[in-house]
Amino acid sequence: MVIIPSLSWFYLHILLASIILYKDYDGTLEESLNKFEQSIGLYTLPDTTETEYIDPPFYIPPSEQDSTWILPPLEQDSTEWRDSYRTAELILWDSRLVAKQRNTS
Repeated sequence: MVIIPSLSWFYLHILLASIILYKDYDGTLEESLNKFEQSIGLYTLPDTTETEYIDPPFYIPPSEQDSTWILPPLEQDSTEWRDSYRTAELILWDSRLVAKQRNTS
């Protein structure tokens, strides 16, 4: 027995999305939304007051210096591998507070 899900919500979503896209393309979306908001009582008048532009109280000029100076130069260790290529090492624990020594030989 196959249970077929109801696709009515899906088709409703597709229909509403299509209407919104068409209204936006046609240039009447804003008017339609305002009429809808008025019909359900949510409409508010758009704010028409002009705000005066105020310069910020401080200015930080853009940096002309290259940001790569922050990083130290890469150095190679005795195994000729750069430290930047290493990943996190596995730490083995004997108990809750004591770590085992790693055998490097």
